Amino acid sequence: MMWDKRADTIICAASLFKAEATRPVLAESEITPVDTFYLRNHGRIPDIETGRWRLTMSGLFERELTSHFADLDNRLSVHNVVAIWRQAHLEPT
Repeated sequence: MMWDKRADTIICAASLFKAEATRPVLAESEITPVDTFYLRNHGRIPDIETGRWRLTMSGLFERELTSHFADLDNRLSVHNVVAIWRQAHLEPT
């Protein structure tokens, strides 16, 4: 399964990878696990070669900064955050 989602994830659009869990799966826990949380991409997912990928930041900086994918992957740490997201408008089901 793509993006480390559960095997029973409903794929709504594979090319953009829009996916969601079934209602019974969502009811299993008060906190939705990452592998169950929905995904909504509004553009195609690029197929990048991480060895060639670069991020260059310039503009309102004293000097331009370029980072490689591995630099960011190794230097940025993972943080777990428990958060509540409340939808402002719910459609009747």
